[in-house]
Amino acid sequence: MDRPRLNRLVEEVGSAIAADGYECLDIETEGLVLRVYVDKTGGIQFSDCAKVTQSLQNLAVLGDLPENYTLEVSSPGVERPLRKQEHFRKNLGEMVRVRLFKKHQERKKGVGRVAEVTDDGMVSLMLEEEPWQFPLSAIDNARLVYDWGSQKDFI
Repeated sequence: MDRPRLNRLVEEVGSAIAADGYECLDIETEGLVLRVYVDKTGGIQFSDCAKVTQSLQNLAVLGDLPENYTLEVSSPGVERPLRKQEHFRKNLGEMVRVRLFKKHQERKKGVGRVAEVTDDGMVSLMLEEEPWQFPLSAIDNARLVYDWGSQKDFI
């Protein structure tokens, strides 16, 4: 499924679950799996995933999917997807990995710290070698980058 269609689906699913206090952060497909990432204030528990799954079972827009698809509702995890201005604004100074649909300023992907998000939809990342600016509308995929090496081993 292409990104514009997924973006429309994110909006429709988001509208369907907003009344219950949930936000649809992103949707991705992998084979016949439709993975819906949701969040809410205070975080997501297993019971929340079950509740959202139940809410989405009869959503008309999902009727366009193949009959044998699997719906998977998940918390976004620590490497959560970023799609909207407010997602990037909440994460100013954090490391993110971004892939664009096509090159912008001579690059298509990069990892850097969120430096700025403008009201007109431009995001600035500070990469290791230079700053990189691109429009939100050009993003194919963006996620926080968690520093797994900074955690101590728990036994």
